Amino acid sequence: QMQQQQQQHQQQEAFRLAVLVFSKDRPFQLLCALASLRTHLRGLSDVAEVTIAFRASSLAFRQSYKAVAALVDRDSSSSPLLVRWEEETDDRPLGTLLDQTLARAEAAEAQG
Repeated sequence: QMQQQQQQHQQQEAFRLAVLVFSKDRPFQLLCALASLRTHLRGLSDVAEVTIAFRASSLAFRQSYKAVAALVDRDSSSSPLLVRWEEETDDRPLGTLLDQTLARAEAAEAQG
């Protein structure tokens, strides 16, 4: 039983959390979602990687996402979240973003 508990503990230590959040023209709601993640993952010993796949249909929304990113980056030192910002554009469609995110997650998992 002791060996089983040690194996469970090792599996828990190796656990890595990857979160993918989609957002289109909703920067404030995204900010609230990130704040909630930060609050509820506060006790996490490892860093949780959060990828934001967002699309802004106007310059105003794009600027709002930049403001949210600045707020999140400013508070990153006290957070267990590593946030990556990926903007969907006509030149960089959602499928490409998802492929890149999956490749990054698989590479991180392979490294342990």
